[in-house]
Amino acid sequence: MAKQKATHFWKRTKTNWVVDQLRLKNFLEFYGFAQYQINKERTSGKSIFLNEDGVLKTQNKYTVKAWVNDFLENMTDEDFIESFDHSDLGKVYGNSASEEYRTDIQSMWMDYSDTNLENKVLNYLIIKSGDGFVDTKKINLFSDKANTCHIRFRNGIVRITEKDIEIIDFSKLKDKGAVWEAELLDHEISLTDKDSGLFEKFCRLAMSRRSADKRDKKDWRNEYGMDEDASVEYASMRNSYGYLLHTHNTADVSKCIYFIDLDSELGKPQGGNGKSVVMDSVRNYKKISKQDGKRFRQNMDGGGRFQFADVDVDTKFILIDDIRPEFSFDALFSMITGDMEIERKGRDKFVISADKKPKFGVTTNYVHAGTGTSYTRRQHIVEFGNYWNRVNEENEAPSDKRHLGKMLFQDFNEQDWNDFYNYGFRCVQDYFRYGLVQSSKQSFHLKALRVEIEGANGDGVATDWIAAWINEKRVAGGYDKGDGISAKKLWLQFAMANDDALEQSGGVWNERRFNKAVWAFVDGTDGLHYNEHLAKQGNTMSNRRWLVGKAGKQEAHIKITSD
Repeated sequence: MAKQKATHFWKRTKTNWVVDQLRLKNFLEFYGFAQYQINKERTSGKSIFLNEDGVLKTQNKYTVKAWVNDFLENMTDEDFIESFDHSDLGKVYGNSASEEYRTDIQSMWMDYSDTNLENKVLNYLIIKSGDGFVDTKKINLFSDKANTCHIRFRNGIVRITEKDIEIIDFSKLKDKGAVWEAELLDHEISLTDKDSGLFEKFCRLAMSRRSADKRDKKDWRNEYGMDEDASVEYASMRNSYGYLLHTHNTADVSKCIYFIDLDSELGKPQGGNGKSVVMDSVRNYKKISKQDGKRFRQNMDGGGRFQFADVDVDTKFILIDDIRPEFSFDALFSMITGDMEIERKGRDKFVISADKKPKFGVTTNYVHAGTGTSYTRRQHIVEFGNYWNRVNEENEAPSDKRHLGKMLFQDFNEQDWNDFYNYGFRCVQDYFRYGLVQSSKQSFHLKALRVEIEGANGDGVATDWIAAWINEKRVAGGYDKGDGISAKKLWLQFAMANDDALEQSGGVWNERRFNKAVWAFVDGTDGLHYNEHLAKQGNTMSNRRWLVGKAGKQEAHIKITSD
């Protein structure tokens, strides 16, 4: 701790020593304490921080109280008297004042109310902001740019661009601005030129998929591999991981990274395939807020408004882990693409602007409803394979010698950590080179349509039939041209092929529900259009109703076209 230079922050009454709140405010500001305002609204809540040589450390009334207590305890008796000299000390203590004086001041501070510290001192500290808002003092913050990422270690800063990964000395970037303490990683780093290490192996196997024609092989591990679909999905996972490590936000790339298992189906959740392990590992790079998806509260106007109370100015990633079937993704829409409002019990709200807010990620074992452009422009979906799930089925563990040989992170040595971080660097570089590339081979979209159309307990009978008809019979029958096909004829084709699903057979499907399902399927699928020639009339099923035929003999027709 630096030698004490600030003036004393107490005064003498007739009977004892008391804290002088104005002096305490000046004392704290002298040593770098301030309030941080994250947006231009002067009435929004502020965060307390301590600036120690360009490193910003978030604080609260308890940590400030402890800091001052440590400050007093670390002073020598000589420094104590010298730094806080009073002409009336002799009157109170006589000639040997130091020890008793010191004890009285420390006791005074320990008795000082936390509430008074917050309400009468901390709330009046100087206000600073990264953007120099009105009535604030500007503080320069060093942040990532659109095509550059910086990750800070004990021995230097790793700078990542599309072309290069290099270690930069701190001195070369010190004048770029202050950084939050959570951005400093307590590891020595050296660069490697290729993918290796346990985490890379875990991720690669997590995307591996069972080959259907090799289920009976004795060595079940040979059933899994990286076919073309899995390789594309693995690349998508790497890009998304790099996106999460990069702290820069732009309006045109504001996505929630969505990890789900390939085998998840209606009413058939799948887990244990490594989704949470991969996404939660981001905490080793930045400060995260982890929310329990099983307890996530949808109602942001009720108790859910405190959902993100632990998010602060230096939080860079929000993980909602293991979301449940009832989760409604649209509850996150505004936060993903716009500003994010944080509310805490008993404290002022504050808003994190879109360019500074944390990034979002979710993991789930369930397929959720939600299709169309409102969803696709806010989600980047990665389907994990089933290798690690099979490991569990075989009563084995990832830490077994035949797999990884140790627990990820818990048993890491310095080389393991070095491999882990270098893998992340290359994921960031992949993101810079290719962006968030969505796999076109996914089964997720059809599964999401099933849930949206048939509900969580549906069996997929109508959705799968509609998908097959659109992909095969629609063009072969010429129904994408001319007058398309009558809604009645399309229904009869479905009814003839699925007698058990009909309402009169004890099933749940009738003509009206089926027609709505056709509309929902097309409306929820990018590149498909329902009676597109009527688009000017609106974007509802009734707007697009198309009657064909002579007066008195008209029938509703459907023409589904594609890009």
